[in-house]
Amino acid sequence: MGMLAIVECFIRLIAPDRGLGARPKWENANRESGMRLLIVEDEPEAARLLADGLREMAYAVDVAYDGVTAIEKAYCNSYDLIILDLMLPGKDGYAVCRELRAAGNTLPVLMLTAQDQVDKKIRG
Repeated sequence: MGMLAIVECFIRLIAPDRGLGARPKWENANRESGMRLLIVEDEPEAARLLADGLREMAYAVDVAYDGVTAIEKAYCNSYDLIILDLMLPGKDGYAVCRELRAAGNTLPVLMLTAQDQVDKKIRG
């Protein structure tokens, strides 16, 4: 299963009524899906491919390339989901998630990792 299919399945699990064609929840939005996503990925090509694919599926997508920028964007914008790489410059994905949770942010986070160690997966 490809990354876009995994993300789409995750979105349908967390918000089955907010899939493609649902109305936007934020003011003055011009996106059709009604869902705004933040991709946090330090590899520009991977971020671009994922963002382009999700935009083609009518999701509104922002991208952050490091943990510090991700936290700033999460505080300044209203997202429905964060797609978070674990290995990031600045603050890693674990630190980003911990900081958001400590601030009371409960929005869903889909963690991405190329790591195959079980303990790393459990930690996420």
